[in-house]
Amino acid sequence: MKTINLNTMHNKIFRYRSLAILAIVFSVFIACNSSDKKDEESHDTHMESDVHEDHESESALALNNGAKWKADASTNQNVEALKSILAANSPASLEEYHATGKELQTGINKMISECRMQGADHDALHLWLEPLMGMNKKLQAAGSVEEGAESLAMIQEQVNLYSQYFE
Repeated sequence: MKTINLNTMHNKIFRYRSLAILAIVFSVFIACNSSDKKDEESHDTHMESDVHEDHESESALALNNGAKWKADASTNQNVEALKSILAANSPASLEEYHATGKELQTGINKMISECRMQGADHDALHLWLEPLMGMNKKLQAAGSVEEGAESLAMIQEQVNLYSQYFE
């Protein structure tokens, strides 16, 4: 007859419990990190979205059944900051156009990082923001003062559209 050593059995049970607890803790950790990553990715898509040069999404922006979309306070403040950047800059050289584009991009990045909007209001914001990002990308890549002036005029127009669609 085989004798059972209780210490050996206890050690095996302890190891299995430890492994099970470790596996559960690891699973919870992975699950929490992946949901945080999804939140980050949803806001990062502002930055990584393909911007359509033909401005199709511009025409898709419409009022919410006749009412303005609801933006959060942070987004409204950041749009005002973009308006201030535009008002404070009157570029005359290509370098100044590029510098204005860089300053606008800093403001856009701040707006994106502070955005907490969700749902249909957030989707509508994308319809306004994505064309703006494409226009600013063109401004920063402008090869002449004329291209810079054209891009900046389009940006000014797009920024001014915000108050027609959002409150």
